[in-house]
Amino acid sequence: MISKAWKAVIAVSAGAFAALGAVVYVHRDIPAHVLEAEYARPPSKFVLVDGVRMHYRDEGHGPTLLLVHGQFDSLLTWEPWAATLKSRYRVVRFDLTSHGLTGPDATGDYSIERTVQLLQHFADKLHLGRFSVAGSEMGATASLYYAARHPERVDRLILISPDGIRARHIAGRASLVDISPVFDMLAYTAPRTFAAGLLRNGFADPSRVTQHLIQQRYDLLRREGNRQGELSRIRQFDPADIAVHLRALRSPVLIMWGEKGAHAGVADELRRALQHARSVRIDVIRGAGNMAVQEEPESTVRSAKEFLDAGHGDAPSKSPHRRDPRFDRQDELPMDSVYVTRAA
Repeated sequence: MISKAWKAVIAVSAGAFAALGAVVYVHRDIPAHVLEAEYARPPSKFVLVDGVRMHYRDEGHGPTLLLVHGQFDSLLTWEPWAATLKSRYRVVRFDLTSHGLTGPDATGDYSIERTVQLLQHFADKLHLGRFSVAGSEMGATASLYYAARHPERVDRLILISPDGIRARHIAGRASLVDISPVFDMLAYTAPRTFAAGLLRNGFADPSRVTQHLIQQRYDLLRREGNRQGELSRIRQFDPADIAVHLRALRSPVLIMWGEKGAHAGVADELRRALQHARSVRIDVIRGAGNMAVQEEPESTVRSAKEFLDAGHGDAPSKSPHRRDPRFDRQDELPMDSVYVTRAA
């Protein structure tokens, strides 16, 4: 006979599993075709790359700029950049695997090696030739790995809040993040509060996170296969040899950090690590956190445009480029003199 104590344990356990089941049901996967009807409107397209059906947008004409988003994000984060830059540049952006409308990778491989391989083959598939690349957070890490390995393909490199760069990483002491079971459960069930928390944690001013941003992230997190894939990525994406790749960079580099997300002491480490880059510029975006692209789209795209235009003076333009007085910038500096500016 089962004791009263065991009956209580069984009852509580059954209740907990029922509650968890209800949470998983409420926050269940959304079929790809449902989300595509909402988020794959023109100019969205899909292309098959190494067995992965990748969602992308390709707009504008001129020198090519490839945009690589960050973790738990999508190509939609670059909308303000694309709107500003497509009159002068060919702006290409895509959803990484386990993100947005691209969905999971059937191989189950979310390592940095596989991520860079897909980036390379995507660029080849779209015949991008030689191009500039900008990456945010995790996308910045993937972008710098690509640029270091393919210097013949990369004109200019923009790294925004690069999450793979810390002083210990530059010194060759990187390691994978050990995520807690609580995060594991939250990421898998992906309640709306989890999506909101990811955004607010990345903003210097959480009150600037809109309901539209939250809903968009919440929806795309629940694209079938994304949550499971992203948990695998967190455990596999290891920039352990990032110091080697930093030293291998040859192209001009612009690094942007949100003022509230900047890491003290990293600028000097970067200056030493980027010893072969043609030039280095570091911009600190005032009033922004780690998600500077989302929080300060105008400031970040203005900084990027100045940097890109410096290398493409003959890029087509419908109107003369007007200098913003809030940006008191100097000409691009040599590698051994990193310039830090603060954007209003």
